[in-house]
Amino acid sequence: MSKGKVTSNVAINFLYNTAYQLLRIILPLITVPYVSRILGAEKLGIYNYTYSIALYFAMLAYLGFENYGNRLIAQNRDNEESLNRAFSGAYYFQMISGAIAIFAYVVYMSLFCKENRLIAWVQLLYISSEFFNISWLYFGLEQFKKTTIVNVIVRLLSFAAIFVFVNDRGDLAAYTAICTGSLLLSTVALWFGLCNHVKFVTVPVKDIWRHAKGCMFLFFPVLVINIYRSMDKIMLGNLSTMTEVAIYSNADKIVELPYGVIAALGVVMLPRMTNFVARGEEEISKRYICVSMRFMLFMACGMAFGMMAVGKVFAPVYFGKEFIACGTLIMVIAPMVIVRACANVVRTQYLLPNKRDKDYIISIVIGVVINLIFNTLMIPMWESTGAAIATLMAESFVAMYQIFACRKDIPVVRYTFSNWVFLLAGIIMFIPVYIYGNKHSKSLSTLLIQVVMGMAIYLVAAGGYLVIKEKEMIRKILCRG
Repeated sequence: MSKGKVTSNVAINFLYNTAYQLLRIILPLITVPYVSRILGAEKLGIYNYTYSIALYFAMLAYLGFENYGNRLIAQNRDNEESLNRAFSGAYYFQMISGAIAIFAYVVYMSLFCKENRLIAWVQLLYISSEFFNISWLYFGLEQFKKTTIVNVIVRLLSFAAIFVFVNDRGDLAAYTAICTGSLLLSTVALWFGLCNHVKFVTVPVKDIWRHAKGCMFLFFPVLVINIYRSMDKIMLGNLSTMTEVAIYSNADKIVELPYGVIAALGVVMLPRMTNFVARGEEEISKRYICVSMRFMLFMACGMAFGMMAVGKVFAPVYFGKEFIACGTLIMVIAPMVIVRACANVVRTQYLLPNKRDKDYIISIVIGVVINLIFNTLMIPMWESTGAAIATLMAESFVAMYQIFACRKDIPVVRYTFSNWVFLLAGIIMFIPVYIYGNKHSKSLSTLLIQVVMGMAIYLVAAGGYLVIKEKEMIRKILCRG
């Protein structure tokens, strides 16, 4: 495959994945303020608390398939027989892990769950969705079109359902059912047309269990990541109030939304970089890492400094006065987008394709320890603000270790710091936008002016530099090779 063709395929897949991620940003921007006002902080806190617990069982169901399955399919996709055998064995193992997770959650609900039981039972739909989740197959085949179309349709249906069925504070169960049911529907829908890509075949039991080691090894970092990302909410729920959980969760959701667009590139690049490694194309691999880091930091710096600049105006306008404290939390958490962007490039384009799973796991363990320490110290003093600081510290240490781990193999430090222009452009954009928000009322018109002002300043300052540095790559993407 020619380099131009590779560039074109990556660009098209990135656009498909980005289109879905943009929808994930746009729809919640409409539903979150509505739900926040209808359900209120306490009810949202209950939803986020029960979701955080269900998340652990969902991870047990899906194990490490997001990365392991993606990589497995990418390694076997050129041979039909190998592909069928690899997929069948892996999914049979996923069925076992999914059944165990569902059983374990039922036991938890029967013996240990004493409060908010109805909402917790509805969260079982979320765990069940992972039993059917074969998105890793399509990612490994680089078939992003189907997953995008399915997810877009389901997202639009759930978007409409929220406004139809969630109308007062007694509709928390309906809201939970819509959120979790849409996840189940999107995973089941991927099974239609499966036979066009793979076929189930009989495989020996030993081949099924052969996938256990790879899945469990990559499940550990997924587990640890989600421990320290849900740890904040669980510790807030136990050390503070459900209102603080809701305030923190809303701020965290806003910061997570733009990161979804950045993460889209990592999902697309993992199977591509795995193929490069298998063919020994080291120089092409390094070139893609360099370019990816530049595009990542261009997007991340603009999003992070933009959110920091408008945070205090955005929170009361968007969530309502009950969530005004979200503004400060957004400013604290927003730099995490930059940190995670760097880590995403290193993880999905070097560590995982090269099977450097050990370094990946060590970095995540460091993140958990840091998050636990800072949560324990800061939540009793500063509640949700303390949790936000702890999250930022944990993410920073994860990124620093991953960059440190591969410094001798690829010049990732140089790739990162050579893009300091985007950091400077973000600061240049932040100052006037933040000052404007402080001097004017917290209104929708102020927010809109801030957004337009920030985009104009950043695109002029950073966009011009990007065009100059990556003119040829941009031309290939626009012309599709």
